[in-house]
Amino acid sequence: MGREWELSFRLGMRPWIAVAYSAPVAAATAVFLIYPIGQGSFSDGMPLGISGTFNFMIVFQAEHNILMHTISYVRRSWCIWRFPIQCYAWFLGNF
Repeated sequence: MGREWELSFRLGMRPWIAVAYSAPVAAATAVFLIYPIGQGSFSDGMPLGISGTFNFMIVFQAEHNILMHTISYVRRSWCIWRFPIQCYAWFLGNF
């Protein structure tokens, strides 16, 4: 993080750009290194292909029972209700 901060400073960029670009690095590290180590083997990590990525997403959701979680229900119901709410707000905003 410090090197990113220094690089952005030397290039004349705003310093928080380094903070913003550290998020994808942290996410990739978590998916490709931390998760497989926690599962016990690197064969459980996310592959680099398109079909392998989708397979990883499906298997990950199935193994961790994500779709049956309470927060998942709330998120899906919000996605269903968000569209009519936004349409109504747009309708009221055009008067």
